[in-house]
Amino acid sequence: MNDIEGIRRFEIPIDDQHHTVKLSGNPIRVDVTEDRTTMLVWAATDTSDPERERTFRVYPFHTSLFGRMEVLPGDAVLRGETGFRPDRWRWSLYELVRGR
Repeated sequence: MNDIEGIRRFEIPIDDQHHTVKLSGNPIRVDVTEDRTTMLVWAATDTSDPERERTFRVYPFHTSLFGRMEVLPGDAVLRGETGFRPDRWRWSLYELVRGR
């Protein structure tokens, strides 16, 4: 069982780039800012999982793009998503996990 220490909040820019964050535990909730430039991420810090540098990227998706999705890297693991919004956009947070 994991020893939950607390909740940490951090931000990942929505800019088609990879971003490295020092983190233990996994994201438990994601949302996007009103201007859709940043994903807000809440993660449970886990004392049994040492804090380490991890790489994330946000992928936006619109329902009008069905069948034309961007190809994800082979080592990408879904860590959270917003679900579809009324404007038909959804944002997904992926972690690049080398050697998975």
